Amino acid sequence: MKYVIYSHSHWDHASGGDVYADTARFIGHENMLKNIAMPPANTPLPQNVRVQDSNSNGQIERAEAQGTIKSMFDLYDANRDGVLNGAEVTRGPISNVRPPDLTYTDRLNINLGGKRVRSYRDQSLMPTTTRSFDLSMARMYFSRRIGSPFIDSHSARSATWRPPWRKPSKRWISNTFYAVTAL
Repeated sequence: MKYVIYSHSHWDHASGGDVYADTARFIGHENMLKNIAMPPANTPLPQNVRVQDSNSNGQIERAEAQGTIKSMFDLYDANRDGVLNGAEVTRGPISNVRPPDLTYTDRLNINLGGKRVRSYRDQSLMPTTTRSFDLSMARMYFSRRIGSPFIDSHSARSATWRPPWRKPSKRWISNTFYAVTAL
């Protein structure tokens, strides 16, 4: 593996890359570094999580945790002390996310044996109601069947390089299945 190209910083898209650390370069948009950085230590628990702090000590202990916080407690607990402070909860469940060692601002091209991968930040991937979803979100274009990206903006009936109201072509479906089976 030569490259791990992050689509964005969310745990479910950026965790686990360490298995390629011996050979791969990790690439992400420059905003990814900001998104995975630990907030200041005095960051309070987010308002929507404070209800879980049943003893009102400003932290979520494992016994207090509910829902997603409970099921992903260890991914939130960056310092492995068995309690979650406001900074850890605000940062999110990304303890297994390896930071990119190569970042880009607008776009990045990688050429591999005459094939190209282009990764670029695109505001159209951001929800229209808020721009805070993940400002490291990137589009990727893979030339000549060297891979197929699947990120939050993909679905069975759309692809990021085509308007979402168009149905996928038979060629797109064929290329997608080819890429997935080639993995």
